[in-house]
Amino acid sequence: MKVGDLVKQKVISSYQRNDVGLILALNMFSAHFAKGGKHAYNQATVRWSGGKVQYFDVELLEAINASR
Repeated sequence: MKVGDLVKQKVISSYQRNDVGLILALNMFSAHFAKGGKHAYNQATVRWSGGKVQYFDVELLEAINASR
């Protein structure tokens, strides 16, 4: 995924957004856990069609129209 892609939320539960979002930014974070483990994950800043801006785990998003 890239900035400018149109996305929707993947179906993972009974609760799902039905609108389409635009990726505004992508960030990579590294989280340290109490037992010394390290986990990296990607986060996207998404503006949904209703106007709400939200941070979302990239793994929970599906690109429906890639930007050029």
